[in-house]
Amino acid sequence: MSATQTPLRRVLGTSLASWGVVLVLHVAASYSDMLRRGTPLTLRTLLGAYLIAYLPWVVYTTVLYPVMERVRSELADRRLVVRLYVASLFLFLIPEVAWQVAAVAVRSAADPFAAFLPRLRGWPAELWLLDLALMTGSFVAIHAMVTLREGRAIRERQQAAESERLALHLELEQQRLRGLRAQLEPHFLFNALSAIAGLVRNNDQRVAIDAIGQLSAQLRHAVTASQKDWSTIGEELAFVRGYLALQALRYPERLHVSFEVPESVDEVICPPLVLQPLVENAIRHDLECHQGTSHIHVAVVLAANGTTITVRNTMQLGAPANPGLGLGLRAMGDRLALLYGATARLEAGPVDGHFVVTLFLPSVASQ
Repeated sequence: MSATQTPLRRVLGTSLASWGVVLVLHVAASYSDMLRRGTPLTLRTLLGAYLIAYLPWVVYTTVLYPVMERVRSELADRRLVVRLYVASLFLFLIPEVAWQVAAVAVRSAADPFAAFLPRLRGWPAELWLLDLALMTGSFVAIHAMVTLREGRAIRERQQAAESERLALHLELEQQRLRGLRAQLEPHFLFNALSAIAGLVRNNDQRVAIDAIGQLSAQLRHAVTASQKDWSTIGEELAFVRGYLALQALRYPERLHVSFEVPESVDEVICPPLVLQPLVENAIRHDLECHQGTSHIHVAVVLAANGTTITVRNTMQLGAPANPGLGLGLRAMGDRLALLYGATARLEAGPVDGHFVVTLFLPSVASQ
């Protein structure tokens, strides 16, 4: 017996209870009718006769249910159902009628064996039809119950499989997101250390020491941010300002930064470390590629459906391209796809002599 098959004692109990109800109703109706007709038959005698008559039906349903349940995954095949029904006719209905005839012969004939065959040949057609209808009704009812149970089992298996698939997908996405974060954080550290190394090479030790202090504060934020799923625009702007202050130590005269940010951004939800790669991209692909000045403008626009962040930096014509891998923007695009699906947008490209990165973050509930 499979783990999902109903225990036999439960099937037997259900059959006994169901046929018990039918028996009580049948006995009550017959006894009331006999009382009206004045038939001299005690309730005990009537109950005993009907108990014998319904015993085969208990056996039939107790056997048929497990048989159908064993092949329930194949019950959609009509040929199988027809074979089971025909088997019921030959293996149950004919023996059941013979049982009824034998019971009547035992109760009413002096020689039951001699009376059996004549009574079987003369068994009324309406009683044959009544037993056929009762068998058909039982067959259909059990078929319906098993089919419904199989349908429920299929839905449960599908739901379990879907839940397992979604859980696996979520775990894979979370691992991928953790991988992107792990990739982003060393990238930030590498660029910050490169800036400090540049200060050391220029023998600017005092500024290098200040830069190390700035870097320590930046790393504390980066480590804290890596341990949570969401941050706020206010926190990320503070982190970006600290990062730009670190870069300004290296480029005190050449780096110019401006912000256009509404006061209400402090509590707006966003992914952690979402702004710093955009600003870093502006520095690496403009300021580090020439000896002139560079201007970076950060703007934040709030709307009902989300937040638009724009980082715009000047482009020096004829300056050699930075050979960096562009990891920041690619990693950012992947993170947004994991967190928001297709609702977030990241666009980057030259516009009117500037390189512009536009980031749209859909609104999310407070975390």
